[in-house]
Amino acid sequence: MLKELFNLNNDYSGTFVSGATMENFVGLAQARQWIAHHYGINTSIDGLYELPSIKILSGTPHSSIFKAVSMLGIGKKSINLIPCQKNREAIDIKKLQVFLEQNKNEPCIVVANAGTVKQGVIS
Repeated sequence: MLKELFNLNNDYSGTFVSGATMENFVGLAQARQWIAHHYGINTSIDGLYELPSIKILSGTPHSSIFKAVSMLGIGKKSINLIPCQKNREAIDIKKLQVFLEQNKNEPCIVVANAGTVKQGVIS
């Protein structure tokens, strides 16, 4: 019905969610499963206990990111704040690159941000 309503191709296989919190929850759940797969763990079968801590990187994450990591059992301490660009709330790509290079032997989740809702600018 939604495919028809939004005039989507029949091949479309995406997902619709209710808003920002569920959007970030679903995305982080998929990323958590991807990282677990990297370590040979299926979280839906094995749980989270054998999974090493997960690094989540962002500049100014939306509050729903903090809610989602709590609900997913990842934990708020997993969020690593990367400095933002000067006078902006957009992540500093060069500083993100440095962090990724320093942690290149382990998978990370990057929550991209080009600005925030309160800033009202994405450029």
